[in-house]
Amino acid sequence: MVRRAALRADKLSLTLGGQSVVDHVSLTASAGEVLAVIGPNGAGKSSLLSLLSGERRPDAGQVWIGDAELNSLSSLALARRRAVLPQTLPRAVGFSVLDIVQLGRLPHQSGGAPTPEDRRAAQQALAQVGMSAFAHRRVETLSGGEHQRIHLARALAQLSDPPPGSPPVLLLDEPTSALDLGAQHQTLELAARLAHDGLVVIVVLHDLNLAARYADRVLLMHRGRAVAPPTPPDALLQPAILGPIYGLTLARHELGGRPVLFPGD
Repeated sequence: MVRRAALRADKLSLTLGGQSVVDHVSLTASAGEVLAVIGPNGAGKSSLLSLLSGERRPDAGQVWIGDAELNSLSSLALARRRAVLPQTLPRAVGFSVLDIVQLGRLPHQSGGAPTPEDRRAAQQALAQVGMSAFAHRRVETLSGGEHQRIHLARALAQLSDPPPGSPPVLLLDEPTSALDLGAQHQTLELAARLAHDGLVVIVVLHDLNLAARYADRVLLMHRGRAVAPPTPPDALLQPAILGPIYGLTLARHELGGRPVLFPGD
């Protein structure tokens, strides 16, 4: 099946502190797939995500969400089309978990208190991340992993009512970094289900085996550049390709039809 690109980036470049951190990177992402961005530290993964989200403007290149050029959208229109789970999360004090998740509904409100629809969307998002029982907990009582999951719920609540004809875009920057093994897989299984249900999901991952298991395509970054266009993991996650980039001898096996990589001799 040929998928129509719902997000497209063309020759994005960004320089920070005199250093090129994203260098002419192009990609497409479609509803129905998970696109993983991988690469060693300093490869430009989070910087690329900041361009795709509109957090930063590129020095060159453009991003389209559907038929709209990203920088032509108002902040409100953009917030209704895409949500971001950043790598560094704010730590609030004195709020309930449900309060934080309901913040995702702000782009859909015309002012005033949350509506019953907003509360339903927030509660549904909490259920999706397995945190319904935490709705009335204070956020300062949560672990790092629990905190990460409620902000994922906030992002899902934000995308629960997208504009017609515009597939919602979910951008995840290392969403498994604070999670235990079980929660890592639960989070990426959820990302895969959301993609199947029609979201565009782009996720930055350090764990190559998680990328191999859950991504439909993989974009490999190195020194600000894309090593190759987004590629199915089986074709890209090869020791001969990855070893020199990570400075490590790798071995590869197959498990359930997916590659598994580990350090070799």
